[in-house]
Amino acid sequence: MTLIDVVADMVGEPVALNVQGDFVVLSSKSPVSASVVTDAESFFIDAEISEALRETKADAQAYLAETDWIVSKISEAMLKGEDIAPLLTLYSSEFLEREASRLTINL
Repeated sequence: MTLIDVVADMVGEPVALNVQGDFVVLSSKSPVSASVVTDAESFFIDAEISEALRETKADAQAYLAETDWIVSKISEAMLKGEDIAPLLTLYSSEFLEREASRLTINL
């Protein structure tokens, strides 16, 4: 959805962009007030932020899924009674990233 689509929804009719010199002007059959455009811009920006947050959360979920094997590997080592300290050291950066991913998901 574009800003033009949002304005068109708000005024209830198609809206066009016209280039006039250095300016881009919205036009429609009915006058489009500045408040409608401001409201539409706010809505559009909120929608973009929401979409970016959804994408960020999806990336975080994907990272957790991609690195679940590390948790499984350490759990298996614990069950076998093996020393897990070397594994914790080896995968310390992944654990930090997994923690950040969980925080991101819970925003």
